[in-house]
Amino acid sequence: MSFKKRAAVAVAGALAGAVMMSGLAADAFAMYRVSDKDCASRTDFWKTWSTTGNTCWATNGTVDVNLLLVSQVSGGNNSGYFWYYLATGTTTRQQVTSYQNWIFYKVGTTIRTAVNIPRMQITGR
Repeated sequence: MSFKKRAAVAVAGALAGAVMMSGLAADAFAMYRVSDKDCASRTDFWKTWSTTGNTCWATNGTVDVNLLLVSQVSGGNNSGYFWYYLATGTTTRQQVTSYQNWIFYKVGTTIRTAVNIPRMQITGR
């Protein structure tokens, strides 16, 4: 193999390695937000209801978020976990199975107890 070809292969390998080491590769395995208008009438998405907005989520993976005063989490046709803060300031992990809803205490539209969620993970169906 000529010097030019070896150099080209080395550069291509280095670029591929840089992309894999960057956040670009990791983002392929992250949950992502789906607009509420695209999933409002559907029941198969992972959904959260909170003061930061009602949000639908898709794809297996993990996402670090800052969802405040979450009143409900629904797994849709997914299973996974969400972490939430306890009154002590520590976090606990809660499992969600397919089509399971976690509804935190609400009276009418007033949230009496809600949780702040720093992380969620969809693990499959």
